[in-house]
Amino acid sequence: MRRWVMTWAIVMVMSAVAGCQPPSDTPLPTVMQLPTDSPPSPTAPPSDAPAQPLPYNQAVSDILDRGEAKRWVFDAQRGDTVQVRVVSDSVTPRLTLTAADGTGLADGQTSLEAVIPADGVYTLTVRAESGTGSYDLGLTSAQNPAAPPPTLTPVPVIVGVPTPTPAPVAEGTFLGVLADRQTSAGEFALSDGAHLYSFDAPATGGVARLQLTRVNGATQPLMALLDPSGVVVAVDMFSDNGSGALLQNIPLEAGGTYTVRLDGAGNPGTYTLRLDLSAAPVPLTPTIVVTPTSPPQTPVLTPSIPVAERGVRLSPNAPVADRIAEPFDLNTHSFYAQQGDTLAIGVAPVVGSGLSPQIELIDPDGNIVGTAVGGTTPLDRDALITGLVVPLEGAYTVYVTGQNGTVGDYVVSFGGEGARFEVMRGEIAPDQAVTANFERRAAADVWYMYLNAGDVVTGWVLPLDSVVAPVLELVREDGALLGLDRDSGGDRAPQINGVRVTQSGYHYWRVRPADPNQLGTYQLTWRYLDFAPTPTPPAGTVPLVTVNGTVAPEAYAFVPFYGRAGEVVRVYVNAPVGGTLDPVAALIAPDGQTIGGGDDLPNSMNVQFEATLPADGTYQVRVSGYLSGGEYVLYVERLFR
Repeated sequence: MRRWVMTWAIVMVMSAVAGCQPPSDTPLPTVMQLPTDSPPSPTAPPSDAPAQPLPYNQAVSDILDRGEAKRWVFDAQRGDTVQVRVVSDSVTPRLTLTAADGTGLADGQTSLEAVIPADGVYTLTVRAESGTGSYDLGLTSAQNPAAPPPTLTPVPVIVGVPTPTPAPVAEGTFLGVLADRQTSAGEFALSDGAHLYSFDAPATGGVARLQLTRVNGATQPLMALLDPSGVVVAVDMFSDNGSGALLQNIPLEAGGTYTVRLDGAGNPGTYTLRLDLSAAPVPLTPTIVVTPTSPPQTPVLTPSIPVAERGVRLSPNAPVADRIAEPFDLNTHSFYAQQGDTLAIGVAPVVGSGLSPQIELIDPDGNIVGTAVGGTTPLDRDALITGLVVPLEGAYTVYVTGQNGTVGDYVVSFGGEGARFEVMRGEIAPDQAVTANFERRAAADVWYMYLNAGDVVTGWVLPLDSVVAPVLELVREDGALLGLDRDSGGDRAPQINGVRVTQSGYHYWRVRPADPNQLGTYQLTWRYLDFAPTPTPPAGTVPLVTVNGTVAPEAYAFVPFYGRAGEVVRVYVNAPVGGTLDPVAALIAPDGQTIGGGDDLPNSMNVQFEATLPADGTYQVRVSGYLSGGEYVLYVERLFR
């Protein structure tokens, strides 16, 4: 458990029990030691298969049985950086790269990268950790780059030019001429080919808006707009809120007849198609999607205390409950400590318990390094060891018995810096002083508040008696210590000044006495010195193209859309879960230059990148697969910041 944040409160009403020293004939507990042997080091995977040559920049295929290993060899030069990647639907691989002398250079599950230390032959071992079947393997390097891929241009779709009496057009069935601000209806029958419509662009140019809406059935047509020369200007499938295709503000740069091509992919259903022409682009209203933030979980003021489990070590500031059931029974509890730590260890009888505890602390070598017996006053019956500087790193054991054969329930805990447990006091508001008492020896009080990244805060404590010397700490939600002070605010008055918060979340003021045996009263106050800046609102978006597609291995798919100079677009290529595609994408400008691209996102094989468009025109998103092919979904959206 975390050192500071797993907080709890113990509220006990102690009953008076007179304590006495154990009789001289009381048997001493047997010294016990926990094993300290280190776990065995992992060994390299076996690689008894005969080696095969592995070429650069070529995908090779092979088959592995579960647990089988294959070796591949290749020449490499000093200083080169090599990358290896494996793709398989049926095998979970493990890759290991070694030099000729057996020195391991790198390992990984589906990929690895290494800098070659010397000229020579290197061995790649591919092992099937689970599964049986085929896999594809690829090797690339900085000094042996692959030839650049050809720039492929989509084959223009040649269509007929409608006349006053339209005739059927090639590559589809011509259904009619679209009229401005009117809606046409259509229906795809089973295994229908493409549906074609046309409209005439005004001689003065202007822009067009095309909206395709699915009415019923399984059809979800791909809508493409072709200019008078047959070149595809833009395509879409789902940009109209997922219910249909939408092309907006597409410029009609050349007078003549444009063609709208609808491809239903053989799925039956009905649809409507509407055309709207205008002289100038229509202003678009971006959609701002705000991801809701889960409300932070309020710290628990009085968490329940779990029952101790045999063989489970104690965690700092995390008490557990146990019981001495029979006279002269012996319970043991262990914990791990670092050399030089200053610890407090204590056993506290619970309300109504008849136990008068006594404890011994045993170090990893079996030596007794601390003892304590319960107090004799009604308000202090705890057996407590404080100020212990840990002599050795390792596992320590606490022996718990009852004096004079007493029995009953108890709570055991330990912690660093003189605090064996924490009392969760509650929330504290800025500029509102709170007063509290240290009511138990070797305990720390914790107060919480929610802070935003960028806030700057200060806090201070005033002792309200002549005895206690408080220590103040500022702790982040993940346990990181942000500040600590003893008396910079004056005599016994700690103060932490000007701490800038780096992560939003709950933060904690932790107050404890410098001497864990002291009790007393204090006052805590904190305030803001500066507030976090207002977060930048998320960008608004307008979809430009949303399509489903498929790309074959070692091939490219091109998806066009129309963009204007200065627009910022975000491209996202998603491979469906369970699919075979590891997508790679690039954005190609109207002049053929690549202006953006991407491969794997962190923790994902999907692609996402942004780019600023340099000119008006039709852009192409080029989608391919790394040693793979399969289905994908492409999203292109314009960003409004």
